[in-house]
Amino acid sequence: MKNIITILLVLLTVIVTGQSTVTSAETDPRMLAVFTTTVDRCPSGWREVEYAQGRMVMGTTDINRVKHQQGKPVQYGHAPLHSHKINTTLQPKALAAGGNKNNYVFMKTNAAADNQLAFDGPIRVTGHTTEMGKTLVSYGNVPYRKMLICEEREEKKSRIADRLPGQVVAFFNGKSCPPSWQPFKPLDGRYVLPNPLNARADQVGKEIGQALPLVKGGRRKTEHVHDITVGSGLDDGIAVPVELNAKSRKYHTNWSSVAIDKIPKQIVKTAGSGPEVPIVEMLACYKKDGKQESAKHFPQGLSIFFLGGKNCPSQWDEYTPSRGYYLIGLPMAPDNSERVNGFNVGSQLKDMSLISHLHSVTMNLDIPVHNYYSGFWKAFPRTETYGGSGKYEFKGTSLPEPAALPYVSVTHCHIPERRSRGSGERAR
Repeated sequence: MKNIITILLVLLTVIVTGQSTVTSAETDPRMLAVFTTTVDRCPSGWREVEYAQGRMVMGTTDINRVKHQQGKPVQYGHAPLHSHKINTTLQPKALAAGGNKNNYVFMKTNAAADNQLAFDGPIRVTGHTTEMGKTLVSYGNVPYRKMLICEEREEKKSRIADRLPGQVVAFFNGKSCPPSWQPFKPLDGRYVLPNPLNARADQVGKEIGQALPLVKGGRRKTEHVHDITVGSGLDDGIAVPVELNAKSRKYHTNWSSVAIDKIPKQIVKTAGSGPEVPIVEMLACYKKDGKQESAKHFPQGLSIFFLGGKNCPSQWDEYTPSRGYYLIGLPMAPDNSERVNGFNVGSQLKDMSLISHLHSVTMNLDIPVHNYYSGFWKAFPRTETYGGSGKYEFKGTSLPEPAALPYVSVTHCHIPERRSRGSGERAR
């Protein structure tokens, strides 16, 4: 009878409040941790986080976004890549003789001649960008390190978070931070990044870059655009081919007129794109104070993100291989074979900044039919379609642009591995 009453009370709560009971993971949040062990399996009492495989963990303080995913997971042996489309127009103007020399150069041998150069319409630009760098997997030289991410199993009686030292940030899979922890707002919309190589002690915990905002559809805005400088005869941009220039045309035995189509130096923008970084958002929490416990209470290879300076707490060592690298959950190997835990792609970030990248560019210009109007003392006006019309392809590079990868700089500390650990399981 007592059990029946309990069930009825639970059902009544659901009907009246519209809420259901929560799972144990929501009421008893479990920590996610990066493991630095050489083996690709989690230790006893932990399981691999499948929903973080091939993804970067981004912090959130919105409990409704915990485990929210965006993008496709990175495959084993690869890094996130992206490219941009180009679909814009150059903006020419119809200029009379002696007009703005920054736009077109009009040359003639008879200053009294009434000559005019005019385009019938804008110049359409299309094209695409490709990755710069020695290898595609380096994605614009943004540094990544793929590492094993595990979470505590729910049936464990003692939470690891209760025994960690103070001044630590961590990610949790629940709807609230554990006791003695509080939401960590600086990581909302940002990643953790182990200190860049030249970071100072007073820069640990510093926020770099604007947090990624939420846009329509509940996704994070990761897009950026690149500027491309184009123009005729440029040394500091993409030079338009000389074939676009109109040639001279004689109109009289004693006089000739030359109109040179000179594309003015101007900036065009690519379409927004990438980086196609696959994201999973987890609850970011901070522990201000904590009693230091013996390393024997922690599994070997367990790592933490420390904000108390560049020196790790007692009995913890800095995990130096991750300095200046964004962390991505270790993907599964294509054939489910043994994986290498902890390998880098891209170049290590050395300074407290967002790394910039650029692209090689292939552009297609569609030059419409255009006229220059020529007359001799206004007596013999002629309109000629001449020079430069048609389709052209040329190549160059874009201007650099920082990637949308904001972060909080942390000291990455771990319990050094002394022997291999047993295998665990994976969390879906």
